[in-house]
Amino acid sequence: MYSAKLPLSRVEPINIKGLVALDLFHFGWNIWNHFRVGKQDEISQFLKQVFATTFKDVEVGSIKSHLRDDEKKGTIPIVQSLSDRQIPE
Repeated sequence: MYSAKLPLSRVEPINIKGLVALDLFHFGWNIWNHFRVGKQDEISQFLKQVFATTFKDVEVGSIKSHLRDDEKKGTIPIVQSLSDRQIPE
């Protein structure tokens, strides 16, 4: 939906286990950087809607400001190109 710039009005929130907010920030930055179809405000709004439980008390602006925090930490690290990312077997 994000990459196709479709409205997020029908998004069902996802509850996740095993990932923390830092991982979701990195996930958001990685897909924003890969697709570049909008501004970081839009990916931040996308994260807030998709991961509503995790970000219920977090403002969109705060999500945006933390997208690249601690780049090498977390389960989902920041990657410069998803196209170059090798998937382990």
